[in-house]
Amino acid sequence: MASLATTYHEQGRYDKAELMKVKALQLRREVLGGKHPDTMKSLADLADTYYSQGQYDEAERLTNEALNIRREVLGEKHADTIRSTASLASTYHVQGRYDKAERLMGETLDLRREVLGEKHPDTISSMAGLAATYHTQGQYDEAERLKDKALNLRREVLGEKHPDTISSMASLAATYHAQGRYDEDEEISVNVLNLRREVLGEKHPDTISSMASLASTYHTQGRYDEAESLKDEALNLRREVLGEKHPDTISGMASLAATYHTQGRYDEARRLTDEALNLRREVLGEKHPDTIRSMADLAATYHTQGRYDKAEGIYQEALDLRREVLGEKHPDTIRSMADLATTYHEQGRYYEAERSKDEALNFRREVLGEKHPDTIWSIASLAATYYKQGRYDKAERLTDKALNLRREVLGEKHPDTISSMASLASTYHAQGRYDEDEEISVNVLNLRREVLGEKHPDTIWSMASLATTYHTQGRYDEAEKLKDEALGLRREVLGEKHPDTIWSMASLAATYHEQGRYAKAEVLHQTALELRRHVLGESHPHTMQSMAYFASTQKSLQHMRSLEGPVRFSTATQARNLDRGKSRRKVLGEFVHAKFRKLGRWGSHESNEPDCI
Repeated sequence: MASLATTYHEQGRYDKAELMKVKALQLRREVLGGKHPDTMKSLADLADTYYSQGQYDEAERLTNEALNIRREVLGEKHADTIRSTASLASTYHVQGRYDKAERLMGETLDLRREVLGEKHPDTISSMAGLAATYHTQGQYDEAERLKDKALNLRREVLGEKHPDTISSMASLAATYHAQGRYDEDEEISVNVLNLRREVLGEKHPDTISSMASLASTYHTQGRYDEAESLKDEALNLRREVLGEKHPDTISGMASLAATYHTQGRYDEARRLTDEALNLRREVLGEKHPDTIRSMADLAATYHTQGRYDKAEGIYQEALDLRREVLGEKHPDTIRSMADLATTYHEQGRYYEAERSKDEALNFRREVLGEKHPDTIWSIASLAATYYKQGRYDKAERLTDKALNLRREVLGEKHPDTISSMASLASTYHAQGRYDEDEEISVNVLNLRREVLGEKHPDTIWSMASLATTYHTQGRYDEAEKLKDEALGLRREVLGEKHPDTIWSMASLAATYHEQGRYAKAEVLHQTALELRRHVLGESHPHTMQSMAYFASTQKSLQHMRSLEGPVRFSTATQARNLDRGKSRRKVLGEFVHAKFRKLGRWGSHESNEPDCI
């Protein structure tokens, strides 16, 4: 019975596993008594299934019961007692109770060192568990140190190709990823995948997990086509090996949907996210943390499409469920608060956004500490709302704080640190401090070229942002050159229909307009408008913005044409303009442009908002 229950568990059929484990526990209590080692094992096994189902309170209750009985019957230092201690620490970890998890994991490590020795596989497992807790708390240097030690010990004791050694390599790669060291992450992830293919085979679940991890690294590097290809391969293998309804298969769907989302393929992302959500509801239940995560993912897609009412409703539902299931102060609950606040922000409901972001920030300070990456993210996000409210002094103060914290915690060249620099530049831009804005923007662009590469989406974003500064300074030729380069790169990397590519079209059109080149502006604005209608929908704010800009350019063209007859130039003026290489139409364009600027009937279309997230 216990063996069949374990099989159901491994297949992700947790309901069946739970029924059989409950029955096994009842029989063992009846036949062997509550304190028999086999009864305690049944307790621990059932707790493990509750853990996988996301029933963390039940898992905690049963694990605590098993731990207390084992302490009484077997003693504090028995291997099974220490194992229960480690299981309880893992439960605290997923509950977001990191202080308790860290304390208990440290206690487990000390006991195993004393009882089993430094090089025992279980001792090394405790090192890895404590390192994982450091990682989740954003203590990446501590996590790296301990993970590196565990890896070296496993290499020495178990050998390079042992599955646990390979797992340590994968874990270290994850910390490199969090530190923004993507090249090192990629190098190890490729090695892990190759080793697992050799040792475990192409279709082993751990090998497939390695494909998914490497795909996530490609995604973060902006290599979306490679990420999509590998995620698709991993998903198909999981369908074949584990079945359509296995939790890992559903996670593969959700991950592939995330890449579709980033590529701007929102309909495909929504379809796959919706499929993952329905499967999780069926397999795991409405209140499982992974089901709620799928709800949040679906809300994010609606948010990006500008369907803020739908996004808000689902985000609110996810928040209510997380409060009920995980508690008010769980990191995932706080994340839901932040998600909902971001939707308020996009709807222009800045007071509500500010209040929710401030609440999320205070919770993160209490639960995670001031220097946790998520806490710093909340500081930056609140600064963005101050920015939108025109409260630039407060925005600057908070952005500067986030930047200094990221420099201290993550380092000067971490992508999040560079994002804070970009946000500070945007705030200077809004304050009219263009020289300071330009200096930082140039630095940001150079850093992103160095760290992420020329073709990474964030690097291209920096080009576009610097071009905006040139545009605002009236340096239209420089703005045009950089905008044209950004547009070309976005077409190559993201495709013609990606929202960022369309944004670049509209932005370049705005510069053409400022230069009085209305015919070129009209063509590009029309293309952007048609693409936004197709990709984002008629009612998306960016689509409506394109309608306004297209209409404004058409008016400028009509007004210019109406003046072509009546306007006369003196011989001297004509000569001067010929010397400058200007055509009659271009001079007329500049004349009309000046009139429209004076009337306040043209906006530059440019957006230089904080790159806070």
